[in-house]
Amino acid sequence: MNNNCTNPFFCNLCPIRCCPPRNTCCNNIVPIPGPQGPEGQAATITVGSTITGAPGTPAVVSNSGTTSNAVLNFIIPEGQPGATGPQGPAGTNGTAATVTVGTTTTGAPGTQASVTNVGTQSAAILNFVIPEGQPGTITPGAAGPLLEATATLDDVITTVNNLITSLTNAGFLA
Repeated sequence: MNNNCTNPFFCNLCPIRCCPPRNTCCNNIVPIPGPQGPEGQAATITVGSTITGAPGTPAVVSNSGTTSNAVLNFIIPEGQPGATGPQGPAGTNGTAATVTVGTTTTGAPGTQASVTNVGTQSAAILNFVIPEGQPGTITPGAAGPLLEATATLDDVITTVNNLITSLTNAGFLA
């Protein structure tokens, strides 16, 4: 061995320490290990974000931290829809729902109509608020038919009923 050798190698096949050039020993020369170094500082790994990616895209992991304080962010693609499962068993018949009208109240003119369920979802009791209409204007109309003194009671009743219907339809009577 060369005494001026500063980087000796130990051959795996023969018991000699060799120095470069490699032709001083066999061709299977490996470096002799040096002393162990000091213990390093432990690294940390933290999970940052996890996001669902589009189906069919590759999964991605990126580090938004440093090599010794890693913050790993994941993008995991959504899976493809699975096959439709078999038909489930028939359910039992439920109880029929009921709807009942509760109260009907006249609201102030110009307010919104409303319906409130004061019962349950399966036994509804509906309370109504219907706004009163705005006052109308009265315009004189054509004179009605004159009753003759020879009219029968049935004719008078029919005329009065027609008058009541007309006033109701015009909104003057409720």
